[in-house]
Amino acid sequence: KVLVQQLYCIETLARVDVLCLDKTGTITTGGMEVFDVQPLGGAAPEQVARAFASLAAADEDPNETALAIRAYFGEGEGAGTPLWQPERTIPFSSDAKWSGAVFRDGGAFVMGAAPFVLAAAPDALRELAPRLEALAADARVLLLAQVDGFTAEGGIEGAPRPLGFICIRDQIRSTAAQTIRYFIEQGVDLKVISGDDP
Repeated sequence: KVLVQQLYCIETLARVDVLCLDKTGTITTGGMEVFDVQPLGGAAPEQVARAFASLAAADEDPNETALAIRAYFGEGEGAGTPLWQPERTIPFSSDAKWSGAVFRDGGAFVMGAAPFVLAAAPDALRELAPRLEALAADARVLLLAQVDGFTAEGGIEGAPRPLGFICIRDQIRSTAAQTIRYFIEQGVDLKVISGDDP
C-alpha cells in the first residue's frame, strides 16, 4: 500500500542502517494538545481555567498553542468553561514570549514563558523553578499570572502574581509507534533531529 515514485529508492532503503527523522509532521501531526492544568499558590482552579480559556479565546491570530488551549476548554476536559469578555488584548510577541488581556469583570492576565512573564519578579521565578523544570521535561509549559494592567506600549504593569501552569504537548501520529517499531526490528537506528530545545 505504498506508491513508489522512484523504484531504485527501495533498493537504497534496504541498505540503510541509520535513519534520521525530524519531529514535526513526521512523528507528530504538527498539532498541539493540552494535557494538564495546575493551579499555583492556592489559586482557585475555576479562575485559572477561566483565565487560560479567556486569553486563548481573545487571541485574534491564534498560533498552535492558543488553538490547543481553545480546543481543550471548548471541546476537551475543560469544555464549557465560561469566558470573560476582553476590553484590551496584548497579542503574543516572539520577543516578549507572552500574550495578555484585560477582561471586563475579570482583571488583567498574561500567559507565556515563565522567565519572561516573571522577568520583574525574580524571587517568584526562583521559587517556581523546580516545579517548572519538572513539568518542562515532558511538555511545553506556559505560566498564567495576574497583573495590574498594561502600559500604553503593552508592557506589564505591577508585579506578576503566578496563578497556574498549563502543559501542552505535540500530538503524536497514530502510526508513529508502529512505524518506529518496524524500523527497529529491521535493525535500523533512528535519530530524531529537531530544532526544539534539547
